[in-house]
Amino acid sequence: MELRGVLFLAGIALVTHEAAAAEVTERFEKSVSLSAGGSFRLDNVNGSVLIESWAEPRVQITAEKRARSEADLRAISIEVEGEGSSVSVRTRHLRREDSDRSGSVSYRVRVPQDAQVDASAVNGKLEIRGTSGSVRASTVNGGVRLEDVGGDVNATTVNGGIEARYREATDGRHRFSTTNGSVTIELPESAGGEFDARTQNGSIATDFPVTMSGTLSRRHLSGQFGSGGARFEMSTVNGSVNLRSR
Repeated sequence: MELRGVLFLAGIALVTHEAAAAEVTERFEKSVSLSAGGSFRLDNVNGSVLIESWAEPRVQITAEKRARSEADLRAISIEVEGEGSSVSVRTRHLRREDSDRSGSVSYRVRVPQDAQVDASAVNGKLEIRGTSGSVRASTVNGGVRLEDVGGDVNATTVNGGIEARYREATDGRHRFSTTNGSVTIELPESAGGEFDARTQNGSIATDFPVTMSGTLSRRHLSGQFGSGGARFEMSTVNGSVNLRSR
């Protein structure tokens, strides 16, 4: 009986190894010019997205496609359009009768620092670092992380948390919204502006002294902190809202 158990487990391990080995990948690289203050848009379906700033006047796109078979891999295409003032990247999963549209694409993109960034996904996390232009980041199943961004922000997800860290005080409007997850924003001590935080099932905390406006509630806190002109709107249903000083 013990020997049979060993053989049975070995069989499971072999099947698992063969299934993992069946995954196929393909690398994609492309570079396109993007002028100062230009717009960059990326639409993904399955897979993570990392966008970083750099000093070059162009977009550098590096991606890895993954699928369970060569046929599924060929059904995934990456379309890059535009140059100069606007560049867009889109993942397409072609419809085939013998495919369940499985597979994913993971992106790492470099954009000029002052680019206007618009990134979206369905299943995957989004991370954007070091940009000074406006940022829009939207996903359904995955978290959103922003690091050292300087322009207006609109970050949303459904199932995932949102984190944003600002190296410098900023003005403009900054909106963060999720359904299942927490929202945490870190600002320098010199930051200031309007603050509006909402949650249904969670707590609200701030490191900054806030001059309250309206009615105080466990689920809603709004007011003014510091002397800056920014506006921060933070909301979740199931999770906490945190405004931190760094």
